[in-house]
Amino acid sequence: MSGQVKKKAFTAKFGVLAKTGGISFGEDAFDHYTITVRDAETSFYSKFAVDVVVTVPKDELPDGKIFRRKSVKTLAEQPGPGRMDRGVLALAEMYSLTFRFREKTNGSDLTADSWIVGTPYRPFTGRLEIGKRQGQRLTARLYVCLDDEDKSCAAGTVELAIR
Repeated sequence: MSGQVKKKAFTAKFGVLAKTGGISFGEDAFDHYTITVRDAETSFYSKFAVDVVVTVPKDELPDGKIFRRKSVKTLAEQPGPGRMDRGVLALAEMYSLTFRFREKTNGSDLTADSWIVGTPYRPFTGRLEIGKRQGQRLTARLYVCLDDEDKSCAAGTVELAIR
């Protein structure tokens, strides 16, 4: 997978899929899964990473599913696994997008972690196709683009370890 953030190109080849929470509204319950793709095997050494949070009905796996995010103004227009008429932010198929990167601060040799986030309040577009599970791994195809002035984006295929 490759992309750019703040007009800097990156390549990311290490991926992880993890269940990271859930949410319920009355009788409706959903799980959140996070896909993290980065340029190093551990986050300590990583200079670039992309995190995508997706929503599925409770106790369902994201395996074999396609998740989409449209750059639209209202949540009701987003594809989602639940009733969108309530305007509940957690019900978008592709809930959030984060580009994480390290950059030098104020011209020094020190680096700081920075991030650019896509949420319902900061539009982004995306498509994530998760393949079928093969042991503790699966393959995903991802395209995401943040609606920022630098047009931060990432696209490609990556193998994900399941955590």
